[in-house]
Amino acid sequence: MTSDGLRRLRTIRARLFLALLLATLAATTLLVGVTVLRARELVTNQIEQAYSEQLQLMLGQLEERNRRLLASGLRGFYEEGYKRSQLEELRRLYQGERTGIFPVVIDGAGNIALHPEPQPPGSPDARELVRMARQGSGGTVFYSWHDETWWLIYRRFDPWEWVVGYTIRSSEKYAGVAQLARSVVGVMALFAVALGVLFYVTLRRVLGPLGELSAAAREISGGNLNVTVRDPGSNDEMADLVRAFNSMMRRLSTYTEDLERGVAERARVIEKQQMMLANAAKLSALGEMAGGIAHEINNPLTVISARTQLLRKLAHRNLLQADVLLEHLGVVDRTVMRIVNVVSALRALSRDTSGERFAPVPLRDVVLDALSLCSERLRTRGVRLEVDLDAPAMGTTVECRRVQLSQVLINLLNNAFDAVEQLDEKWIRIDAAMQGDEVEISVTDSGRGLPRSVSEKVFVPFFTTKEVGKGTGLGLSLSRSTVEAHHGVMFVDVENPHTRFVIRIPRRQATLQGGAHGVA
Repeated sequence: MTSDGLRRLRTIRARLFLALLLATLAATTLLVGVTVLRARELVTNQIEQAYSEQLQLMLGQLEERNRRLLASGLRGFYEEGYKRSQLEELRRLYQGERTGIFPVVIDGAGNIALHPEPQPPGSPDARELVRMARQGSGGTVFYSWHDETWWLIYRRFDPWEWVVGYTIRSSEKYAGVAQLARSVVGVMALFAVALGVLFYVTLRRVLGPLGELSAAAREISGGNLNVTVRDPGSNDEMADLVRAFNSMMRRLSTYTEDLERGVAERARVIEKQQMMLANAAKLSALGEMAGGIAHEINNPLTVISARTQLLRKLAHRNLLQADVLLEHLGVVDRTVMRIVNVVSALRALSRDTSGERFAPVPLRDVVLDALSLCSERLRTRGVRLEVDLDAPAMGTTVECRRVQLSQVLINLLNNAFDAVEQLDEKWIRIDAAMQGDEVEISVTDSGRGLPRSVSEKVFVPFFTTKEVGKGTGLGLSLSRSTVEAHHGVMFVDVENPHTRFVIRIPRRQATLQGGAHGVA
């Protein structure tokens, strides 16, 4: 797995883990809030119900004592003292208990007669509590007392014009709720930690293999098929996916190796077939030039024979002088060299050129190699050959495969001869020119040019306009391949009024190397 893939995987893992943590915290907060609110509501209802029952009990006791007071007939004489005795009894009964729940009594004059934490009657807290308690016949209120919040449940006791109730600090009232909230928070925190650990382990076991699979897929898209993913060593679905992927890659690698071997074998077959086709094209060219080559050799032999017969006659008559002998021997020697050149060119044309290497050669020599095999055939058939071997471009040194480039020119000269053989005006011209760092060689004949529909097909293998048995349709295709192997181009000049084939190759090759098939 690449460093970018690992970094991306860690980033994704961290983001997912953070998202889960935040989601868990949010869910925990919401759950705690809902739980606390619900617990507060339940506790409030339970406390109010319990306090309401206790208050009803206290009111019942006051009602009983009031009936006793009325039955005694001493109400007017003993009423105030009786009320004070009841307050003292309430104080004795409740304030001595450690319940945190205390009675509250507000008398008819608006004084707080009983409270667990007495305040002066004129204090703001006392006045506010009296005001709230004397509204309506009863209920519950929160009030401030000594900078604390208290809760009060109260009822009016009309016989004595009292307001009686029970009070408790709010903090003590909801102490159970706070404890419950702390417990819930603790449980949810443990749950969040456990869930986070579970999620982290899951991310490692899921995203780890997924990240490696993603990196492997990118390697495959880049062309690397020798890639596998580390086996996580587990028995879950991700491990099965990784093992299936590795198995697929092993089979694909095997298939690729088999395919490469098949392609290599097929390439060898195609190369062999191309060589056979090139040789067939060569043999076809040799067959077309056979008459001219025979004439090119027979003429020098005739000259040699005539000179030797003349020398023999002069020798028999004792008329052979040294200067005459040297003159005739010079003619014979030049004629023999002419035959040697023809045979050498013929051997070069017919040999295997697949191993020929680039070498610096004057362009004139390449043209002469082609002319040595074609010129006599053209002359005997009445075709005028125009070529200026002294042109500046002819003396240019070109890095090329000499024999292969000569074969291209021979193929073009043979095609030009076939095109003009039946015309009234028969000529072929070879031109050479410099085009910057390139040299241009063109072969033009007296034909009226090629239609565009034909010029677009002439380089297609097996396409020919010649009659059956006169052409293979491979010459121009192989010629263009040879020119392209020289990093050049070959095309038909469709703008010329005559048929003109153009070759352009660089004077210097970027790399001097062998390999390419010759043509004919």
